[in-house]
Parts: sequence; structure tokens; C-alpha cells
Amino acid sequence: MKAARLAKVAASVFLAAVTVVATAYLLLQQSRPVHIVDIHQDSHFSHILVTHLPLTDRGKIAWWLRNRQAIQQKYHIPIPDHDGSYSIMIWIFGEGYKQEDDQDRFCFEDMKTSFRCIEKNGPIYINNSRNRGLIIETDGRDYRIEADQSSTRLQDA
Repeated sequence: MKAARLAKVAASVFLAAVTVVATAYLLLQQSRPVHIVDIHQDSHFSHILVTHLPLTDRGKIAWWLRNRQAIQQKYHIPIPDHDGSYSIMIWIFGEGYKQEDDQDRFCFEDMKTSFRCIEKNGPIYINNSRNRGLIIETDGRDYRIEADQSSTRLQDA
């Protein structure tokens, strides 16, 4: 009887420890600042390379809404088309630029070096168009951003 009780207590302590470590890790990830590593522009399509992003959709959207004016002022992006439309892809920079090879990587045409590609880890796609307005896609989920900066998740097609 004592062995069973001791095993139950040990399992509870282990579960509590795992919960504390996981919570601490998530809090640490959320509190790390996002650093912009590089910017690439291809006509009306901008690419922003960052060190990391918040983990949740809400956190990613909030980060963009909080920082978009500063990014526009510092990097002069996005560059809208004649009708006001533009697109931005925010990529996780990861392990840095890689050499172009037969891997499925995204390569930047504006770089004149063989190390101009990154792993395709783009958790945020931002699109502004006359028809749909401002849409932010993160992890396959689309959100319409309203004038008051509130977001509404759009239904999957």
C-alpha cells in the first residue's frame, strides 16, 4: 500500500515539475524581443527576416500591429502598388542564409551571392488589397484586421 501511495506522489511531483518547466519555457519564449535581421524587397512584395516571433496567432498579430509603423519608417516597407495593395512575408531567419541547392528553400534574387537562401519557415503572411482589406495569415489561419485594429478570424475555405 505504501509503495503505491509513494508512486502516486512521485508521479504528481514529476507532473508538477514538468508543468513548471514548460510554463517557464513558454513565458521565456513570449518575453524575448523580436529582432529584424534583414529586409528584402521585390516590387510590391516585402520580406522581413526575424530571429523569432511570438508563439500564438494573437501574439504574432499584436506584434505586427505594434511594430508596423516603426518598420515602415525605418525600412520604407511596404511599397504599395498603384491600387494600394501590398504583401509582406515575415520569415524566421533560423540558421541564416544557406547556399542555393536542390533543397526546398526560398532564395532572394536581390542577393548576388550563392548564400542567399533560407529555410521556408514563414509564419506570417500579410496582404492588403482593395477587395479584402488587411488580412494576416498565420499557420494557415486568416484574420481580417479592422480599422480599430481588432481581428476577426475568417472561416476556412
